[in-house]
Amino acid sequence: MGLKSALCSAAFVLSVAPAFAGGEQSLADKTLGTPITAENIVDVLEIGRTVTNLTLSVDTQQWDVTADLLDGDIETTIGEPVNGAPVVKSEEEILTRWKSFYETAEKLVIHHVTSNNRIFFEDADTATVFSKGVIVLENTPAGKFADDGDTLRGYRWLDYEIGVHRTDAGWKVHKVNVTYLVQEFDSLPAN
Repeated sequence: MGLKSALCSAAFVLSVAPAFAGGEQSLADKTLGTPITAENIVDVLEIGRTVTNLTLSVDTQQWDVTADLLDGDIETTIGEPVNGAPVVKSEEEILTRWKSFYETAEKLVIHHVTSNNRIFFEDADTATVFSKGVIVLENTPAGKFADDGDTLRGYRWLDYEIGVHRTDAGWKVHKVNVTYLVQEFDSLPAN
């Protein structure tokens, strides 16, 4: 770590330390996230870019980019029962699950939309991003949701909790927890 980076990290720690010194955060603090300051603005932007690139790389099947954004074992609810407790899965397990959606479909169009990102820094090198999201998809065949051969079209509203930490190669994802809130799917007859 260079002198400039060390000084920025020290200034950042000093600027966020009061927010964590009191123990529990208030509901307002949890809603608002860590305030953006001159010391953390670059990290806030880089964390936002990392989280956005994770969903984009999955949607566009850029698996090398997805793998590069993940860091080893990941705490996740992906593949667990709806709103299940998080478990730790290997990077390869998560990539295999995401890839399988595309490999088992005749046609799959999926788009993740996230908003209301709130970044909470635990320290200068660890943060959690909370956001609201919608997954819009069209999947042929619909599988268990409809008669074989039909197309499934619908959406899921959800909450994301994405954990990131700083590495020598930049910010990497170590947690992907999803809470499903509402879903609506329609079965479109096969052509």
